[in-house]
Amino acid sequence: MCSNFFKNGSKKQNLAREIFSFCIIFILLTYLIIGVLGYFSSIFILSLFSNYLELVKLSSQYIKIFMIFAPLLCLSFAMNNYLRACGKINILCIWV
Repeated sequence: MCSNFFKNGSKKQNLAREIFSFCIIFILLTYLIIGVLGYFSSIFILSLFSNYLELVKLSSQYIKIFMIFAPLLCLSFAMNNYLRACGKINILCIWV
């Protein structure tokens, strides 16, 4: 999608800022829905896939930790694309 608007380093910073702002809002709203649902219903969802109680408990702990930090992962990808669109490759290497 982003490649339709600008090429890497084309320095269309205003367009990149608008898309980045939309992406940040979209990431946070999506996380509120999926993250909260995944965090609180992880045991139920995992019990549909396995009957082993110990495996479900361990997997649930993993999913809960992942759901807490998932927004940071998504935001880092958005920041990576924004810096690439602005042509700030030097900052990109430090950020990633």
